Amino acid sequence: MKKSLIILPVLVAALSSCSLDNSVGYSVVENKYTYENYAKHSMYMSVCPSAGDSKILVIPVWFTDSGDYINPANRDKVRDDIELSYFGTSEETGWESVKSYYEKDSFGHAKMDGVVTDWYECNKPSSDFYTDGNATAELIFNSVKWYKSKYEVSNMKDFDKNKDGFIDGVMIIYGAPDYLSLNDRNKSNLWAYTSWLGTNASPFNPTVNAFFWASYDFMYSEETAIERTGITDYGRGDTRYCEVDAHTFIHEMGHVFGLSDYYDYGGVSAPAGAFSMQDYNVGAHDPYSRLSLGWATPIVPYKTTTITVKPVEESGEIVVLSPEYTGSPFDEYVILELYTPTGLNKFDTDHQYDKHYPVGPSQAGVRVWHVDARLAKAVYSSRDRQWYISEITSVPSSSGYSFVTHATSNTNAGARVINYAGDADYNELELIRNDPEMEYNSYEPLNDDSLFYTGDTFSLSLFQKQFVNGTLLNSGDKLGWEVTFDSVTEVGMTITCRRV
Repeated sequence: MKKSLIILPVLVAALSSCSLDNSVGYSVVENKYTYENYAKHSMYMSVCPSAGDSKILVIPVWFTDSGDYINPANRDKVRDDIELSYFGTSEETGWESVKSYYEKDSFGHAKMDGVVTDWYECNKPSSDFYTDGNATAELIFNSVKWYKSKYEVSNMKDFDKNKDGFIDGVMIIYGAPDYLSLNDRNKSNLWAYTSWLGTNASPFNPTVNAFFWASYDFMYSEETAIERTGITDYGRGDTRYCEVDAHTFIHEMGHVFGLSDYYDYGGVSAPAGAFSMQDYNVGAHDPYSRLSLGWATPIVPYKTTTITVKPVEESGEIVVLSPEYTGSPFDEYVILELYTPTGLNKFDTDHQYDKHYPVGPSQAGVRVWHVDARLAKAVYSSRDRQWYISEITSVPSSSGYSFVTHATSNTNAGARVINYAGDADYNELELIRNDPEMEYNSYEPLNDDSLFYTGDTFSLSLFQKQFVNGTLLNSGDKLGWEVTFDSVTEVGMTITCRRV
C-alpha cells in the first residue's frame, strides 16, 4: 500500500444555512465550516481552498545523479508527463489528472489551476535527501526562490487565491526513485508525503507552508517507466489502463486540502474499508471528506420521515443522522450515501489498481459511515511548557495560546500523537459493514456484502458490535435513529428514518 505521511496534525472549516420544511420532516443543511476555515485555528496549518479558484506551483527537481534514472534526453518527456498528471484532461491521461479529478469530485466547486516549471537543478545528489527532512525543507525554499528569479515573479499573490498569506500548495516532484522502488528503507525520505513548514503568513508576498514531496516514479508502471525515462524501470504507479497514473498525486492533494489518512498506520485494521481516495488511493472521496470540504449536500431528518436521494456520484446528496446536527462536519454522526460503481469509482471498479488494491463494489448499495470528527481544543501552559486539552468541541475556533486538532484518528499506532478522545479504539471515519456480527476495527475491505440494500435496516442496537460503546456513540449520546431501506437502486434510494 502506498502510505503517505503527514508530519504535523492536519485540521480544518465555513458556510451556513438551513432549509426547514415541517411537512417533510427533514432539512437541507449547508456546512458552517470547512477545512479551509478550520486551518486558521490549527497549529501551523494552511490549506488549499476547496471552493472557487486555487493555484498550485509544481516544481520538478533534478539531482546531480538524476541522470542515473532519467536519460537527460528524456527530461522534457518526463516533465510533460508531470504536467499531464496534474493538469491534463481525462482524455489525455486515460483516467484523471489531479485537476480533472477534483473538478469532478467537488461537483465543480474546486477550480484548480497551476504552473509546472522547468526542471530545477538543485546541484545536490539525491543521497542528501535519503533521511533528512530539513534538507527537503531547505530545497523547497530554494526552489521557490529560484522560480521567482527565473520567471521574474515579484511576489506570489497569484498563488494565494484565498489570501491567507500562503501559497495554495507547492508540489516537488523529484528526479529519483522512491525508497521502496530502490528496495532500501534507509532512504525513507524518498517517498510521497505532504507536510507543512510552519512559516509565518505574508499577505504581500505569500510564503510556502503546505507542500507535497514525491518521486516521478509514482506516475509509471515499471514497463512504462523504461519507455518514458529511456533508462530505468522504477515505477510505483499503474499505467496498464491509462497514459499516466495520478492516483498518488491525487491522494496527496487531498492532504493539501486538509484531509487526513483513513488507513491504520499500524496495518491492524481497515476502519474506512480501504476503497476511497484518502484510504487506499482508489475511487472517489468518501462522503465525510466531501462534506468537510464543502462539496456534499447533507440532508438531515429531524423527525420520523421518508427521504429520497440520488447517487452521491451524481448529486453529492447524503443523509446525516445525528442526535442534533448543528451544521459542523467536525462532530459525531452517521452518514448514509448511495454508492454506485460510476463516476470516479468506475475506473477502480473496472480495473484492480496495482494488481492488489481493493476494487469497488460492482453494484449500487448504501454505504453507512460512522464519523467521529470531534475537535480537541488545546491550551498551552507557559508554566508547564506543554499543551493541555481543555475541551472536546465541534466548533473549530480558538484564541490566544491555543489551537484545535482532531480528537481521534484512524490509527491507534504511534502516529496517534495524543489520545484526545479517551479511547484509542475511536476512529475518525469507520465504515459500518452490513453484518451485525462484525466488530469495529475490522480489516475487511469494502465489497458488495458491505452495502445495505432494499429491505435492510440500520440502528445502533442492531449493529452495536461495530460501535465501541455498543448502543451509544463515542460521545456517550444516543444516536436516536433507526433506518429502513425501502428502495435501493442505481438511480436512487428511498429510506424511512424513525426517531427512537
